[in-house]
Amino acid sequence: KTKEELLALQYQMNPHFLLNSLNSIRWMAMMTNNTIVADTLVRLGKIITPMLRNPSLTWQVENEVEFLENYVAMMQLRYGHDMEYKMNCSKELYNKEFPRLILQPLIENCFVHGSSPEEVRTIDVTIDCQEYMDVKVINSGVFLSEDELKRMYTKMQSRLKSSDHIGLANVCKRLKLLYGDLGNMTIETDVNIGLVIHIYFPQYVEV
Repeated sequence: KTKEELLALQYQMNPHFLLNSLNSIRWMAMMTNNTIVADTLVRLGKIITPMLRNPSLTWQVENEVEFLENYVAMMQLRYGHDMEYKMNCSKELYNKEFPRLILQPLIENCFVHGSSPEEVRTIDVTIDCQEYMDVKVINSGVFLSEDELKRMYTKMQSRLKSSDHIGLANVCKRLKLLYGDLGNMTIETDVNIGLVIHIYFPQYVEV
């Protein structure tokens, strides 16, 4: 039953961000020439392929890193390059088990809610591992008040599919189902760097 619920949550995200991606391509087709559209289709193909070939709940860190590289490149074509992306992950961690697509909703959230036409902002992802897998996604220049953070947590706990934080809610729920109380996600504002999403979980799934 837990696996079935996890798969349902995982595949809930597939049409969600694929639809957004296709809408992005349609938007670019109207605004740009075919070269950019072709580049975007190539990236989209690289995004879709591993999703269709691997239905498992986890894959390796290397797969997640490669997936994000292609996803971010496509999003930068859609939103422009006012959002810089940095991945900090030692190749020594590449063969470790990692929940599939757990970071994509967090990256999408940065582009949709954390970009700015007034300044170049960064998405800084760090994947580390001691006893636990320790991941941070930092969106520079985004600062939320305590009330805003509370509202975000409330929406994350909501079962309403129309929630504008469905991606964050999906990640939070999957972590709990995969790792129980040993997996968690927190969101906070750091006055020096911006919005920090921190997720951590054991190295191995027990489901």
